Amino acid sequence: MLGAFFEIIGIVILFSSVLLLAPIFSGCFVLMFILILLSGLLIFFSIHILWIIVLGVFLYLTNLIVRYYKWYKLPTFNTYLNNNPDNNLHNIACKFCHFGKPINMGLFSKKSKYRYYMCKICGKALYRFTVL
Repeated sequence: MLGAFFEIIGIVILFSSVLLLAPIFSGCFVLMFILILLSGLLIFFSIHILWIIVLGVFLYLTNLIVRYYKWYKLPTFNTYLNNNPDNNLHNIACKFCHFGKPINMGLFSKKSKYRYYMCKICGKALYRFTVL
C-alpha cells in the first residue's frame, strides 16, 4: 500500500516537472504529450516486468508467424519455373528485373531448413524450398 502511494507521488512530481518545462520547448504540446506518454509507459512497465516479458514473447511469435506466412505464399521452385518459361534449371533469373544470380536466404536463420531465393538487385523474394 505504501509503495503504491510513493508511485503516485512520483508520477505527480514527474508530470508537474514536465509541465513546468513546457516553456523551454516553446509550448510544443505534441512533444510534451510524447514525453508524458513515454514516462507513463516507462513507469508502468518498470512496475510490471512480467508485462514486458509477455509483450516480448508476443512480438517474437507474431514475427515468426508473419515470416512463415509470407514464405508459404511464395511459389515453389517447380511452380516458379512453370510460370517463367525464360528460366531453366541452369539459368534462374529474377522475373522482375531479370538479374541472373539470386541469393539463397534462410527464413529464420542462416541454417534454417525453410529457405527462399531472392534477387540481389531488387530484393524481391522469388521462390521457396525446404532443405531435407
